[in-house]
Amino acid sequence: MSLQIRFRAIAKCEHVAAAKRYDRERAGLGVEFNRQVAETLAIIASDPQRYPIAEGDVHFASVSGFSYCIYYRVRRGTIRVLAVYHQSRAPGGWLDRI
Repeated sequence: MSLQIRFRAIAKCEHVAAAKRYDRERAGLGVEFNRQVAETLAIIASDPQRYPIAEGDVHFASVSGFSYCIYYRVRRGTIRVLAVYHQSRAPGGWLDRI
C-alpha cells in the first residue's frame, strides 16, 4: 500500500527552487532532479520505515545523484514532507519544522 504524500509549503518551495537552480546550471538537470525526487518519494510512500531516523519521528532519504535529502514523517497514514534540504546547508537547519 502506498501512502499519500503532502508537502509543507516551505518544502515545496525548496523543491521547486532547487529544480530551477539545476536547470540554470544545465538544461534538463532540473527535470532529472524532479525525476529522482519522485522516485525517492515513491519508495518512501511504499515503505516509509525504510529510511533512518534523523530526529524524533522524522526520517530522511537521500535523493540519488544530488546533494539533497528529503525529511519526512508519517502522520495519520500520510507522508508529510518537511524539507527538501541541500546537504551543504547548516546541519539541522530544518529542525524548526518539526
